[in-house]
Amino acid sequence: GRIPRTSDSRKRRYGGSAVKAALENIRSWWNSPGIEADIECMWLGQAGFLLRCGALRIVIDPYLSDSLARKYHGKPFSHRRMMEPPIRPEEIPGADLLLCTHEHGDHLDPDTIPGICASSPSLRVVLPRYSAALGIQRGVDARRIIALNAGEVWDSGIGCSVSALPAAHEDILTDHRGNLKFLGYLIQSEGHTLYHSGDTIPNRELEACLEECPRIDIAFLPCNGRDETRRSRGVPGNFTTEEAADYHRRFNFQHTLLHHFGMFDFNTIHPPAAAEFVNSSGLSESITIPKPGELYRVFPCPKGTRTL
Repeated sequence: GRIPRTSDSRKRRYGGSAVKAALENIRSWWNSPGIEADIECMWLGQAGFLLRCGALRIVIDPYLSDSLARKYHGKPFSHRRMMEPPIRPEEIPGADLLLCTHEHGDHLDPDTIPGICASSPSLRVVLPRYSAALGIQRGVDARRIIALNAGEVWDSGIGCSVSALPAAHEDILTDHRGNLKFLGYLIQSEGHTLYHSGDTIPNRELEACLEECPRIDIAFLPCNGRDETRRSRGVPGNFTTEEAADYHRRFNFQHTLLHHFGMFDFNTIHPPAAAEFVNSSGLSESITIPKPGELYRVFPCPKGTRTL
């Protein structure tokens, strides 16, 4: 059966000592001079991740504020956080790349982006060309922006390339020039390939791209699903956990980290039910339901990679 979304009796706020522990873990790890594996990553909540790839520090889709709670105050979906920010934007110094998959506030956050930019003087910001002007409005210096459309590749010149893949946040939307509103990113660094899908549901355009991709060592896939209630109120959906697991198998992802849950009570899942599905599907060694502040690593091994 399908994994249920979180009911009122299952809502949990992530806070207090757990936030403090996550903050200390993230700070010490992010600021350490080196890492012990080829790739290391931590979940920030929602679709946000911190990645360290060799000497590179990469931030993806950080939402570290309450901007949406203010925006939707008094509305049917209040967007009040269930999960406190595990770190403040200004506490992520020295980032090399910031990747934003689309312009929704929990991915291109006007209250998070400026703080990260201010603490990272060499930062470059990759975002959809569709949203480049909005990125400037939300605090990104135009000189930092790398604007991409699906099918385009940017070589950072610092040991990493970023390829833009299509995403369908229930629909594939474009502007009048054919620039897609929603993207995913393929990141190639240190001999490894990582894929962050952004917000998407299964779609043929994406599948055609994934069929041509090199082996993906870590995929970051949403799992909060979709339904007419949310869609009718302007909240488009994503993969279900079952669909994410299907893509994991079909495209031979070496490891998948699920995300886009636990932030808003109207748009989440029940993690124990997701874990039960993953376990019963025999995928517990290769699909992870992450926790903020926990470290995930990719090590090289003779026959490929091993993810911990």
